[in-house]
Amino acid sequence: MKKTVIFVLATLFAMSSWAQTNVMVKNSTKDLVVINGVNLPAQSIKELSLLVENNTASFEVVYYEGLTKKGPVRLTRMVNKGRMVLNNFEPTTTSTDSGYKPPKNGSSNSSSETSTSPIPAANNYSNASDWWGEVNVQPQNKLKGQSIFVPSDPFKGLALKPGQISAKTARLRTGTIVFPVFLSANDSTKSGSRFAWALVNKIVTEGQTVFEFLPEDIMKANAGDIVRKTIISRLPSPFIISDGKARGIVVTPGSPQRLELYVGWNIVPIQYQDSNGFPTEAILVLLVDSRSKALMAKAKNKAGEISVVPSDVVITTLGR
Repeated sequence: MKKTVIFVLATLFAMSSWAQTNVMVKNSTKDLVVINGVNLPAQSIKELSLLVENNTASFEVVYYEGLTKKGPVRLTRMVNKGRMVLNNFEPTTTSTDSGYKPPKNGSSNSSSETSTSPIPAANNYSNASDWWGEVNVQPQNKLKGQSIFVPSDPFKGLALKPGQISAKTARLRTGTIVFPVFLSANDSTKSGSRFAWALVNKIVTEGQTVFEFLPEDIMKANAGDIVRKTIISRLPSPFIISDGKARGIVVTPGSPQRLELYVGWNIVPIQYQDSNGFPTEAILVLLVDSRSKALMAKAKNKAGEISVVPSDVVITTLGR
């Protein structure tokens, strides 16, 4: 009986070594992340309850690469004086950039090497960041009967007729890439042209030299069921929506405005006056659901100006 009691106590002690601990977490990445179900916007700090053992936190995170949702993935990070900085999505790291300072040699605090090191990954893979590569590619329009225009990175200003290949090249990072495009379909049975917005979703691979716009790469946008949503602008100046279901509506800062949007992907071109009073254009890329929660538009750049670079304009769900 005594042996049984000792065994049970030892088991309980081992199970309780991981404890829920409040940690001040800073998101140093460029985008919103979700840690254990809690939203943490880019460059923000929030106190979160995490599982911590021997100054090592273990948690799940959802993040985005462009418009592509990644995760959830489990990460382990070192905690230093109740603080932790998230600046990459490698499974484990002992970098001092994460807010952790390793103990000095001979410190009495290190009982064993295995108890103070982060939990190892299941396999000894190289760090994910080591596998990113870059390639020079030449864009080519393989869409039948459709001309294509790219209003933003990575081919900002590119316009190609069907079958045409650009004389220029662009340097891209390998992996997934998503960006908006404007398509025009010439129809000989009708007068004029038909226009549509879409998203290109592709994988850039090592050794690639041509970036082909193929029919299977085009994701439909501005199509499907329609929902009325409230949008609240935190941008510094009013803007007018120049295309889509809400075409012609002016959105002023701080004033809630009801818009008709599509459930799913929306590409919303807007026009506004820049700091010099000149008219210019930006592109809002929205993923809209059917819930009643409002959307909030705000600028990410420090100057607070609307940018023609879509990554500098963010639309988030306005939580209550």
